[in-house]
Amino acid sequence: MDLDRPAVAGRHILDRAVHPPGPGVLGPDDTSPAMIIRERCPTMTGQPHHTGWPGDFITVQPSNGTMWIEAGVRGVAPLYLIVTDTVLHGSWDVAGLAPSLQQTPLNEHEVVRQLSTTFRYTHDTLWQGLHWLTERSQAVFGAHGLGMRYPLPAGHVN
Repeated sequence: MDLDRPAVAGRHILDRAVHPPGPGVLGPDDTSPAMIIRERCPTMTGQPHHTGWPGDFITVQPSNGTMWIEAGVRGVAPLYLIVTDTVLHGSWDVAGLAPSLQQTPLNEHEVVRQLSTTFRYTHDTLWQGLHWLTERSQAVFGAHGLGMRYPLPAGHVN
């Protein structure tokens, strides 16, 4: 797979974007291609991606008409996701999704939680239909729309 050309899987197109976090790399193997967008780590310049990557990363993997997006374990910056007209849009900056949010109503439950400082771990945001992909969680996008999956509980240290 050539990083200089868009990757096509069914109806989905993955195009490498030039962005501040770092270069997109393909992996983990040839049988299940994925695009891994990783945080820049100066000490790792030129190194291949691996599960112990010291920075944060997002993995995007197309499979049978479905797009799987998984967040890394560091949780440095959540990825905001919204679907408009069967197109999935994502950005680390919610302002980048402003055109998609113009007609989107507020999520009243989240507004109340924010105003009452009753915070909870959630994929919900202040706008209905706008979700954020937090550390270790997964988004699944396909014909059924956008589904969000929470990660397994983290182990606690005694």
